[in-house]
Amino acid sequence: MLVICPIAKQPHPWAFDHDSVGWNYRLLNINAALGLAQLEDLDRRLYAKRHLTQLYKEYLAELDGVELVSEPRDCSTNYWLVCLRFTTEDPLAAPPERLQLLELAHGRPFASPNLDPIALSSDV
Repeated sequence: MLVICPIAKQPHPWAFDHDSVGWNYRLLNINAALGLAQLEDLDRRLYAKRHLTQLYKEYLAELDGVELVSEPRDCSTNYWLVCLRFTTEDPLAAPPERLQLLELAHGRPFASPNLDPIALSSDV
């Protein structure tokens, strides 16, 4: 299958299920320049992300059935993506605050590479 786009995924408003494997080796000069410029500001950006994540952690500590996915021991994450885990097994029993979180946040489920058709049919 020939796919002429930067990523090979099924069209969907929020799911990112890929249907073929590919590599994109392009890097335009403007992207390289932006990346280098952002590296100069990296420490401030990482501090801001860590601070925001700490605020989320403090707020979410008060909610039952919702937890922040923590940084693994001996690791230092950049918190590019703050992930929540909903621990209530029955969605109907979830507290109303959980629904508010889902409505207010830009969220999507975790990727499930073990369930993606391309992962199941590939040796990659």
